[in-house]
Amino acid sequence: MEAVRWYLLAAETGYPKAQNTLGVCYKTGTGTDKDLAEAVKWYRLAAQQDYAMAQSNLGICYANGEGVVRDLEEACFWFTLAEANGNESAQGYRETTESRLSEDQLELVRLRVQTWRDSGQY
Repeated sequence: MEAVRWYLLAAETGYPKAQNTLGVCYKTGTGTDKDLAEAVKWYRLAAQQDYAMAQSNLGICYANGEGVVRDLEEACFWFTLAEANGNESAQGYRETTESRLSEDQLELVRLRVQTWRDSGQY
């Protein structure tokens, strides 16, 4: 519980590694009550800062419908970003997810990724 308190303090300052770790704590119930929606919240905050591990974790949540409605396009989007940012395990997740999408869906994901990159959003 004490560690979660420290992660929360760091996460609230915008530190993406702490935000991701806090997401893991909420997803697994480590040091706190399990809360998948809260896990997604913290993963998203870190992922939006281009933190690759959080992008992959958020993709897993979307792929499995954990804390969010299952959405394979959204999962593929986050896996693609995570892979581009150096998360090696995201490649396998992306490939598996892509195999379940139509070509039209894949094109939408590609456009979103390009828009993300062009916007300098992170």
